[in-house]
Amino acid sequence: MKAGLAQRSSRHEAIAPFTLRYGAYRLKVVFVSRKLFTRDRRRLSEVDLNAQLIRLDPSLADRPALLAEHFMRVCIRLIHYVNGLSDDSVRSEESFTHSLANGLVSLAHRNPSAWVWFNALLSEHITAQASFQRVLISDQVHVRGMPKRLNFGRHVVTLHWWPKRLAVRYQEWGFFDYANNRIHLSRELHGPHLAVIALHEIMHAIHHHGSCKTGNRNRFMQQQAVALTAFIRRNPGAWRWLLRLIRSTAHQRVRPAGKAAANDWPMKEVIRTGARNFAA
Repeated sequence: MKAGLAQRSSRHEAIAPFTLRYGAYRLKVVFVSRKLFTRDRRRLSEVDLNAQLIRLDPSLADRPALLAEHFMRVCIRLIHYVNGLSDDSVRSEESFTHSLANGLVSLAHRNPSAWVWFNALLSEHITAQASFQRVLISDQVHVRGMPKRLNFGRHVVTLHWWPKRLAVRYQEWGFFDYANNRIHLSRELHGPHLAVIALHEIMHAIHHHGSCKTGNRNRFMQQQAVALTAFIRRNPGAWRWLLRLIRSTAHQRVRPAGKAAANDWPMKEVIRTGARNFAA
């Protein structure tokens, strides 16, 4: 029995042998039974900042969709904690929106291998044709420009470029028009800054149409993970566009909608596909 458990533990350890870096923390990702969790043993994942560990229950390894969602959850929990949103006194949707948009881009830049691994999981969850990980590891993958429409089930949100003169007049890089379901982005934006602002405004739409309510921090973070995963599933093209923007360096303009992608810094440690083929 003990030998069997040891073999199973080793197999799961091989799935995610990386350390996630964010803020002052370097957390090792490990697969252990939730019976060994230090907080809530009813959950399938937890962030233990004191032990510098992200714990995932081994049952997630055979369910890539659920594994992707729980990895999203622990990332969101880590991001909001580091950004000072650590108690229920913070009720501003704007604070959570900015925290997550900036945090995800920062997390991707500091953890390229983990980011590729996570996006391969998402591809496996949605469809292999989404090939999110290939957008991150290859300059030869064609990615369309900014999408015109975003699908939110019963609602559609349209995206529009905002003239520079209006952005200057109103001192806004972008905004989400709740009444008309329109996202406006300044034409001046490019690279990771465009990724942060675009993701920020898209998160406003996700919160609005995903019925994410602030007030209870833990419940809201869980709703964010579920709603963002649902958005990616419905809008794989939009997510590919965001991935290409996030991948670009801060000092290089991203060429719009062309076959020749920006010549960005390389991501060497990648996986071929899915959760089980991670190459350390």
